[in-house]
Amino acid sequence: MKLSFSNFLILSASSIASFANAQDKIVGGTEVTPGRYTYQAALVDGSGSQFCGGSLIGAGYVLSAAHCAGGVSAVQIGRHDLSDSSEDFENIKVVKEIKHPNYNDDTLENDIMILKLESDSSAQPVQYDTGSANTSAGEDVTVMGWGTTQSGGSASDLLLEVEVDIVSNSDCESDYGSGQITDVMLCAARSGKDSCQGDSGGPLVIVGSDASSDVQVGIVSWGNGCADPSFPGVYARVSEFTDFIECVLSGGTDECGNTGLGGGDDWWGDWDDDNATWGDDSWGNNTDDWDDDYGFGGGIIDVIIDLIYAIIELLSSLSRK
Repeated sequence: MKLSFSNFLILSASSIASFANAQDKIVGGTEVTPGRYTYQAALVDGSGSQFCGGSLIGAGYVLSAAHCAGGVSAVQIGRHDLSDSSEDFENIKVVKEIKHPNYNDDTLENDIMILKLESDSSAQPVQYDTGSANTSAGEDVTVMGWGTTQSGGSASDLLLEVEVDIVSNSDCESDYGSGQITDVMLCAARSGKDSCQGDSGGPLVIVGSDASSDVQVGIVSWGNGCADPSFPGVYARVSEFTDFIECVLSGGTDECGNTGLGGGDDWWGDWDDDNATWGDDSWGNNTDDWDDDYGFGGGIIDVIIDLIYAIIELLSSLSRK
């Protein structure tokens, strides 16, 4: 889901999917030609419901937004019409969620996550921008997804796309207010056109002649409303995360960021997301956790600690944006 920053809430794993399905879709877009964006991924929960988007950046890795973490059970690659169960597509289980170590769930800074898949996809991955793409103000970029067609509207079964224009960070910050737009963000807008809730995590690309020549420059992150003329859509700027992406693609996981199991096992994990101080999963699943550092045994101690911190994090979330 693309979040409205002013209404951003930290939700439990059980409520993430329902919020996304109620909130998320491309505004002012058109239906994608089936098969055009081979790298487009639908993130689905345990019931198979789509709630965020993503992009295949390597045979076994999908790029998405960190705020989509916690409820991802699998990714579906090759989808077009989500209501058509007869479609030929890949459904691949997610075995690990790797969030950027400096992701801030209050400001949505560093809103990037990579999903490690149980098996490789045969689809064509997308190129990701390492800093050479032209992201100057006014450049045309395209975003796609199954999100809502208006803020708070219903989601689309069909994959939609829309072309928007890059907005300079200085102009975008003038709209949102000082300090809201940082160097790791990228803004884009066009009258009556935008990504919306449910498109979160999906790719913002400079379109080439085909999927192999597209370049991903952004990840759907947040915004005030959808297609509001006063507020551009805000994306994670992919070129700012080259080191993180390449660390993961080279086979790294725990050392690259905050990690958790797919399927919602990490919704309270990563106690200090901003600084990655407490380890890379929920307590008890890491060699640097409480039991190892302080001599406690595993088993029931791990479970109790998990539950304690789950309760603390849930209560703490009530005071967040």
